[in-house]
Amino acid sequence: MRVISIILLAAVAGCASSFERVKQIREATPEWYEARKVELSGEGYPRLINVPEPVGSTLQSERLSNSQEETLEALDELTADPKSLGALTTPEGLIAWADTVRASFDAALPPPDFLT
Repeated sequence: MRVISIILLAAVAGCASSFERVKQIREATPEWYEARKVELSGEGYPRLINVPEPVGSTLQSERLSNSQEETLEALDELTADPKSLGALTTPEGLIAWADTVRASFDAALPPPDFLT
């Protein structure tokens, strides 16, 4: 019975010291931690229903008519760029290349000469 009471007393003392450590750690947190904690919990963000709509946002019809021409010009520039070319090799070509490289490595390996 004495052993059990000593073990329980030591456990309570250990828990008390760990609670004090946790309290010290909470008090020693940097100032950015509270802002990050609020951000991660999702608090402080405006609700979409409370976001005001922009005033004076009218549709610019002349901008829409120009957009097709600009899009076609951008497409022409993209296709003229050599970086926008598709794949230069086919999957079969890649497999053939891998087979030749594998064969060259296999030919360069010395025969095994261990545990003989």
